[in-house]
Amino acid sequence: MSADMRMFTSILNSVHISEDTRKHCQTLYHALVVKIPQSTSITNRPTGHIESPKQGAQPPVHWVQNTFIVVVSVKIKAVVTCHIDFQPRTLEFKTKVDGKLYSFFYELYDAVNPSKCKYEIRGSEVGISLRKVEKGQWPRLLRQKQKPSNLSVDFERFVDSSSDSEVCDDERPFMLTKSKNKQLPSNLKRPSAIEKNVNDVSSEDSSSVSDEEVKYKTSAEYCPYDIFN
Repeated sequence: MSADMRMFTSILNSVHISEDTRKHCQTLYHALVVKIPQSTSITNRPTGHIESPKQGAQPPVHWVQNTFIVVVSVKIKAVVTCHIDFQPRTLEFKTKVDGKLYSFFYELYDAVNPSKCKYEIRGSEVGISLRKVEKGQWPRLLRQKQKPSNLSVDFERFVDSSSDSEVCDDERPFMLTKSKNKQLPSNLKRPSAIEKNVNDVSSEDSSSVSDEEVKYKTSAEYCPYDIFN
């Protein structure tokens, strides 16, 4: 008889109950007791730990937009290959440089068209172009309001939302605005060498070359800081 059974029997003997009640209690006791073989030992040890997918370092990420596209710049140098997964509402990035893993997973503020999203590996960064499904300005890049510490606006390429020079070109997915011809500052005098070249244009040539083409050529060649020209 086990120690628990002996204790239970002594408790029953200490109280005044009928024999039928005593037998009923003993039956219930045997029904509730879980019998474990003596060879089986149970130890209190932690269960196996399931590791989450390995997360890489968070690279610096800059972003800028116009009405049609969002351009994301991942600031990592010497990238050879990378994995970028475009989904309508998410953007996933992974790469490894010198044995170090860099990655991020973003839930985007609004929907993009994955078939028209592109990326380009450059010397000091990876450029990512996201085509918006609906035209308009996003108040932020991510769905969540809390901004990650590694994410910031690319103020060097910031585009005024009221600008009429915004473009959407599949051949140049990273271009946000139309390129502008270089114009000479109004307070700078055109060097005599350039004036002479312009004046030497014959009447026959001038009929085939527009004033805009001449102005663009001369302004592009002129550098006000070149003291040797």
